[in-house]
Formats: sequence, C-alpha cells, structure tokens
Amino acid sequence: MKIKTLQCNGIGLNVYFYRFKKKNLLMLAFAELFWSIELSTSMEEKNIQEELVMQFFNLYTENEADALARDITKWIITD
Repeated sequence: MKIKTLQCNGIGLNVYFYRFKKKNLLMLAFAELFWSIELSTSMEEKNIQEELVMQFFNLYTENEADALARDITKWIITD
C-alpha cells in the first residue's frame, strides 16, 4: 500500500492506494472522508479520471473534483 498526501482546499488529504495484481484491481481510499473505490486495472486513463470526477463531485465543487481526480489519475498511471 502506498500513501500520498494531496492538497485540496488548503487541507492535506491522505490518499491510500493499493494495487491488487491477482484480481486486477486498484483500491483508493480517503480515510478522513470515509470514502473508497475499487477500479479495474484495465481501465484507460480517461475512464479512471471520469469515474473519479463523478465520485468526487458529491464531495467537492466541480473544479475541486476535477483537480483532485486529475492528480490521483496521474499518480495511478505513473505508479
């Protein structure tokens, strides 16, 4: 498991990231927000970002959700 701190509204959020290779899954979690998601490792970058934006849109403004999704997607793709 990897942990990265991302900034959102001037607050550092710990993002927990686990790649479960045997089942081709990624797991992301924000413990502070009681939020998590599983994503298939076969998803393309664009689809990952779109899914995250939809999830974060319930928690943040559109711009914040887009920025957070973009940062996390970059982290997933470069990992």
